[in-house]
Amino acid sequence: MKGRFIPRVMTAVMVVGLMAAMQLKVSAQTPPTPVVIDVSTLTTTAWQTNNSSNYTESQWTYWWSNGEGQLELSSANGNYTLTGIKSDFRVFVTQFATNANVTFEDLEITRYSSSSTVFSILADATINLVGTNVLNGTMSVNAGRICTVTGSGSLTATGSTISASIETGNSATLSLTDTATVNAGNTTNPGGFGVQYRNATLIEVGETATLNAIGSNAGIGSSFSSGYGGNLTLKSDGIITAKSTSTTSSVFYNGISVNDGYTLTLYGKGSITATGWNNSVRTDQNIMMGDSITLTMINSNTGSAHTNTFQKAIPASLREWELTGGASTSSPPTDATINVSVAAGQTGTIKRGRGAVKPGDINGNGIVNVFVLVALLDHLNGDAILAGDSLLAADANEDGVVNIFDLVAILDHINGTTLLW
Repeated sequence: MKGRFIPRVMTAVMVVGLMAAMQLKVSAQTPPTPVVIDVSTLTTTAWQTNNSSNYTESQWTYWWSNGEGQLELSSANGNYTLTGIKSDFRVFVTQFATNANVTFEDLEITRYSSSSTVFSILADATINLVGTNVLNGTMSVNAGRICTVTGSGSLTATGSTISASIETGNSATLSLTDTATVNAGNTTNPGGFGVQYRNATLIEVGETATLNAIGSNAGIGSSFSSGYGGNLTLKSDGIITAKSTSTTSSVFYNGISVNDGYTLTLYGKGSITATGWNNSVRTDQNIMMGDSITLTMINSNTGSAHTNTFQKAIPASLREWELTGGASTSSPPTDATINVSVAAGQTGTIKRGRGAVKPGDINGNGIVNVFVLVALLDHLNGDAILAGDSLLAADANEDGVVNIFDLVAILDHINGTTLLW
């Protein structure tokens, strides 16, 4: 009897444990319910307010102490809507709120007196913009975190007299999608940045999104202080503008600024515009240029030219350098590396272009049809390798690589799903 009893007890314990684990799994998979927080209703008299009694809701806690308010969002996969106007206030997406979705709906908040940071992102999060939103202070993205800004509204972060409008930590990603417009503007302090980054930051802007970064110091740049600097990658399928508003000579006053010894990489299918007095783009390294991206350099200095060295980022690329406006070079357009000068007070554009070659027009007859598909399949199978303009045209999706995704792009063009041109 005893011998049979012990296994039954063990089995029962295992079943209970399994049921508990299943319950935890179900709970983990069930996202908390959305909450709407009108920040203007958060009082200055209550030391602490929260919604912990409603455990199924996306959790938040509000603190008020010594004339300062702080709202903490803490639910993983939480769904929050922030609206209203409030001063002496800041918001944290805490490290527990992984993959939180925070909607700004006609929100305006102003940093409190002891800090310039008004919105801190300590976990991967999505910000959905509805209407017109203002952060009077700095929005910071913690090291290694991904902040996705989406929606159809706008966000203006004004920064402060001592900091940037948006600041990213090491290896952080700031990604704009949909028709979101983000204005990172700080012209109140000569040291101010629109966007201030640290090492290995990626800033990417989707096809219909816009990032405007304006600073007295630099539109997009990094402090020369210890712990700052590093490599910077800008991917623009939409519009990125980076502008320094200063009009005096200084190592600081640049549209885009990368510290010595670090690399700037530009790619995408959209545009990047850099305006500066000292340099449109400041870097002592080659600027790595992907195919299709267009860089416009605006030299606001009427006394001297701006000069940079550009290098193609895709070694096998067949594209050639295309320069327009006030941009000039003595290098052949087929060189992998070229020196470019933009004359004083002038505007010039630099691009790695296709020339007259159209994407998908592998046979060079201006027609994309089933014969093009056959030619690309033969290339991918190694039966008939493409070269020259035909190989350039085979990169139908313009990512610098010829593969099966180009086959899909050409097929979509033939079916009328997504036209290449």
